[in-house]
Amino acid sequence: MSKHKILFLATYRGGGIQHFCEMLLNHLSPDFQTDLLTVGNRLYQGLWRNFIIKIFDLIHAAYKLITLLKNGSYDIVHINPSFKAYPLLRDSVYLLMIHKLGYGNRTVVFFHGWDGNLAERISGNPFYKRRFLTLYKEVGVIFVLY
Repeated sequence: MSKHKILFLATYRGGGIQHFCEMLLNHLSPDFQTDLLTVGNRLYQGLWRNFIIKIFDLIHAAYKLITLLKNGSYDIVHINPSFKAYPLLRDSVYLLMIHKLGYGNRTVVFFHGWDGNLAERISGNPFYKRRFLTLYKEVGVIFVLY
């Protein structure tokens, strides 16, 4: 019997999402093979250093994501965007790549860290709302931890 392959994209800074992903990874049956791509992990200092390192990390993780998706035949891609401005933008870039490589409908999105003001800005701006809906309507399943 072939194993089901799951790719997890997650930040590992401690806290609830780290524990959630560890629980999932540690309690899946042997029928599942998992890969983990860690994104957004660095601690930043200073505005410009922060910006430059974030861009470098985004490009580096995007390259690793593309490589993994092209070389592995994943049944599920699991992504955990925090619903805050930068993490949502970063993970939306990854989700766009996931879509472009044909994995959109096999993607599970688990939103956490809800920012109500950001949700209002997106829903109140036709441009942001259209982009958000276009990108996220194609995923297989969305969970929201509110």
